[in-house]
Amino acid sequence: MTIFYLKFAQVRIEAHYLPRRNEQLKIRTMKMLNAVLVGAALILGAATATAQDHAKSKKTPIERAEMHTNKMAKELTLTEEQKAKVLELNIGIAQKNDAIRNDVNMTPALKKESLKGNQDARDIHMKSILTEEQYKLYLAKKAEMQEKKELKKEEMKKNKKAKKETVAPATEELEEL
Repeated sequence: MTIFYLKFAQVRIEAHYLPRRNEQLKIRTMKMLNAVLVGAALILGAATATAQDHAKSKKTPIERAEMHTNKMAKELTLTEEQKAKVLELNIGIAQKNDAIRNDVNMTPALKKESLKGNQDARDIHMKSILTEEQYKLYLAKKAEMQEKKELKKEEMKKNKKAKKETVAPATEELEEL
């Protein structure tokens, strides 16, 4: 009986030293804040490493044009003569686009308009290089890529909005303390 009483007393003493409700909330909030800060630091570190990788792997306009031409050759089953003409066209467009993107004197709207004009010029030239069937397939692939781009943009907007919504309740909870 005595042993039971001592154990009960020990449990009571330990219960007496537990932090109170308000202190428990502060401790939990601090732990959560620490976890968020550690997560943010990890994300920033990963983003920096990824940005450095992208900077190293930036391709020249000619390399991009060659990659684009090879992809088109596979998808559209181009002949060697067509492939040479498409490569020449793609190199010219890629160099013009690169110059537009690197021009600091142009406004973003003017850059966008110029890049769109180059794309339209490519389409006109492609119509004269490709057969009618190949050109239809070219336009279909182009529309498919545009659709994928739009879906990706929408997904990024949703993710950004969701991120803002998850951060807002946590800041409100901290303000209550």
